Amino acid sequence: MGEPMQGDSARRRLPKNEYPQWSHLQVGWLILATPRYIVFLDDATDLDWSTTDEFDAALTPLLTQAKGRVQNRITRLQALEGDRLSPVNRRAFRRMLGEAMARVLGGEPDAADAMLDDAEQYIGRRTRESAQFSYALATLVLTAGICSATLILWIFRKELLPRLGATAFELIICAGAGALGACFSMLLKMRSAPLDPGSDRHHHYVDALVRLIVGMIGAVIAAVAVRIGILLPQLNPATNGFGGLVLACAIAGASERLSPALIERLGTARTAGPATPAEGGSASGSPGRRASRPKLSGSTERKT
Repeated sequence: MGEPMQGDSARRRLPKNEYPQWSHLQVGWLILATPRYIVFLDDATDLDWSTTDEFDAALTPLLTQAKGRVQNRITRLQALEGDRLSPVNRRAFRRMLGEAMARVLGGEPDAADAMLDDAEQYIGRRTRESAQFSYALATLVLTAGICSATLILWIFRKELLPRLGATAFELIICAGAGALGACFSMLLKMRSAPLDPGSDRHHHYVDALVRLIVGMIGAVIAAVAVRIGILLPQLNPATNGFGGLVLACAIAGASERLSPALIERLGTARTAGPATPAEGGSASGSPGRRASRPKLSGSTERKT
């Protein structure tokens, strides 16, 4: 792939007075130059190449097909760059693409495909790292904002409690705890999360905000469930203080299954009705078979 990069001072330039047919080109980094073709990066680090008319006329149909395939792959891989690569990584990636083009022009299509495979793996790793960083940053920034607002409410609780009311104030604090739990869960799952490397930073902020809001809603549901005793009654703040309730809300924010399970449980309890009498008998003596009476232990039936 040529000599390693060490900054702008180490760029490979087109030698003076050599290959005069390419002297009109703005070569920023030379990848390969021959009398019949040249592959290079220009001063803006864009990949470019040029061939002579004689070279194009001498191309075999098989090599022409291979060249077209390589060009298509180069175009597709360039579309994956986005704007997240650092200048050093972008230059390294485009040099790999240039090396692939140089290989196919030199009659080595298999070597060109191998180089493009390496370039695809390289850009995949770099863009995923960038996406993970952007997503983690969005998560931490939004969580910091929510937790800061919650902390301010807690600091000024003496002034705010009479205005908001004890119940509303408690639920707001629990929602902040849910956001903290959701942040913890998101960071743990980030390395295995199916992040789209092509998404922009705004998408990551929106996605992180939605997940945090879901965690906050789950925390509020958990707080109500603890209060009415259907979830962890031992953490009820009426008997064990407010800290246990905050802990339950943080756990609810981190869990993706707890809140749906609570909602389903509440719905089941709401729709369940009183037990119906057994078919064919009733306590009021309605027509039908007589309901059997349970036998008492040690008693005997008297025959009539």
